[in-house]
Amino acid sequence: MDLSTVESWIFRFRRAISRSEGSALIGYIATGDGAVSSNVQAELDKANTHIADNSLHSRAIEQYKIVADGSALGTGDGKYFIVIPEEYNGWELINAHAMVSTVSSSGLPTYQLYNVTDSVDIMTTKISIDANENTSYTAATPPVINSTNAVMATGDIIRIDKDVAGTGEKGDTIILVFQAP
Repeated sequence: MDLSTVESWIFRFRRAISRSEGSALIGYIATGDGAVSSNVQAELDKANTHIADNSLHSRAIEQYKIVADGSALGTGDGKYFIVIPEEYNGWELINAHAMVSTVSSSGLPTYQLYNVTDSVDIMTTKISIDANENTSYTAATPPVINSTNAVMATGDIIRIDKDVAGTGEKGDTIILVFQAP
């Protein structure tokens, strides 16, 4: 196994560490002569530090392809549904964005997230994509999540609504980022 593979594992492991793990990271990855690589040791030290000060949180990024790249998605409620799995119980939605594979020549594709189980909108400011843009990351009006409605529970049904369709846009995708408590 080469060092880049080991460092890749460390990177993935660091991203998966939850702040709720209070104990120090236990790990010993040796090179052929039994010594720990200085790069690997540096990554282990960083991970231990982040665990100790609770600054490293588990996050999950989910992408939901609502319609195929060559297809347009009309407006309406319930264009896609997501069920929150038990692994995300208590996790908070901390970021929400959208992407289209073919840009809108005019009009802003706009989306709302709705928690069907709790009967509440999740977005205070809806997700929108500016004309001639592929994503909402650079939108003039950024999306805002209502923190009161952002904590997920096992079995919550999240509905994706499309409130506005842009002219000629196709291939809608929603990107959600969840964070462990």
